[in-house]
Amino acid sequence: MSGVPKPLLSEADYLAYLAQERQADFKSEFYRGEVFAMTGASRRHNLIVGNVVTALTWSTFHYKTTETGCFANATKSAAPSS
Repeated sequence: MSGVPKPLLSEADYLAYLAQERQADFKSEFYRGEVFAMTGASRRHNLIVGNVVTALTWSTFHYKTTETGCFANATKSAAPSS
């Protein structure tokens, strides 16, 4: 790990990142001014995620709770700031 601080992206750079992310064939994450490449999931991982989502969705339907939902990890979402 280097002790030299990395330059952070400006707002214009961030907007360019968002445009690039929409077109990209790979995933990346923008975190605290830096862009990090993300690895793809394996077939086994996706099967497990599918099974968990199915089980949680069924249990939500079974108990008729509508306040919550179950989403796979590929869903882009945001949480409100507190």
